[in-house]
Amino acid sequence: MFLARSVAVALVASLSLALGCVADASPVEPDEEPAAGTSEDELTFRSTATSNVNLRDGEVVLTFDDGPAATSVDVAELLRSRGHTGLFFAVSHHLGSVEGGRARLDDVAASRLGAIAARGQLVANHTHNHCIRGVSQSAPCSGRGFADLPSAEMKRQVESADILIRAALARSDRSSAYLPFFRAPGNSWNAGAATTLASASLPTAAYGPIAWNLPRAGEEDFQCWRRNESVATCANRYLSAWDALPSGGQKAVVLIHDNFPNAAALTRAVLDGLVGRRTKAGNTVRVVRPGCVVGCTR
Repeated sequence: MFLARSVAVALVASLSLALGCVADASPVEPDEEPAAGTSEDELTFRSTATSNVNLRDGEVVLTFDDGPAATSVDVAELLRSRGHTGLFFAVSHHLGSVEGGRARLDDVAASRLGAIAARGQLVANHTHNHCIRGVSQSAPCSGRGFADLPSAEMKRQVESADILIRAALARSDRSSAYLPFFRAPGNSWNAGAATTLASASLPTAAYGPIAWNLPRAGEEDFQCWRRNESVATCANRYLSAWDALPSGGQKAVVLIHDNFPNAAALTRAVLDGLVGRRTKAGNTVRVVRPGCVVGCTR
């Protein structure tokens, strides 16, 4: 699965053409030279998670975890109305099950995923059961995090999600909305997981894991809702984390969970607080397409 650099570059170019891997429409800063984006050495599973390393100062990638839910479509519609493209990391047990290598889809959930894609959004892999250490007690997680699972189960988690996501999007004639990036639940990851998934049955351009750097650990939206905080208070935590980023390095992969009732309202508040403002280095904050996590043409 490990690909030579030349092949990887070709794959990045292919993804760019297929998925529009360019910055979302926004003014280019006068002092910013338009240039071809960088790319990872290999499109594969990395020993450490990738976050904002390939972004430029002022660039923001929007990612959403744990759907599809009814609220996911509200988030997708908000992004569509503002001309932004987000990446929705789907947990595939919502979509149905895999039996004999074939998807058995839940009609409602599959329709939701199609509705997300119909609004110009992209979909990625967040495993089948979303195993979180100490939280997910039922089998097959049994209290283990993703990286703690046996190799065969780790592969099954990601391969099942791939099968179900592709089947759900194909049903809505939205197959091109699948960006085969991967995010480990709770960032549960290690070098052993990378080795295991390198031999999983996945699309050639599968890549991951994709982490986030906004908000800070312990200030995620689900923590806000557990504390019964308002949307405004939660959004301020995100904006405070942005303000704490260093000059020249204000760039972020943003995480919001789209399966909560306040997901669209929080997304709106974060966008209102970030987009169009100036970074410490003087660049305009703008949303770029998810493929820019690997590299894109500005």
